[in-house]
Amino acid sequence: RDWSSDVCSSDLLNSPELNAKLKHQGGRLAKLVEEQSQTQALVDELYLTFLTRYPTDAERSASAQYLDRPGVDRREATQDLGWSLMNTLEFMFNH
Repeated sequence: RDWSSDVCSSDLLNSPELNAKLKHQGGRLAKLVEEQSQTQALVDELYLTFLTRYPTDAERSASAQYLDRPGVDRREATQDLGWSLMNTLEFMFNH
């Protein structure tokens, strides 16, 4: 197996540039948080954005629970969820 592509993917996903894009005030994630007041709709849009599919019921439930935790900053939690979706094997090998 050629691990070089895995290493490159890891370097890309951990890059400061990518992190800045996820946190950008005018970026896609910031707009989604503003546009989607319903958590379920926000989760659906995140999955469509990163994985080009709707979440399963289990994924939707877990993601909604993460976003709806008491005292959580919704935008920051959305960035975290976006980061985690980008770190899935599905994202790395299919997109």
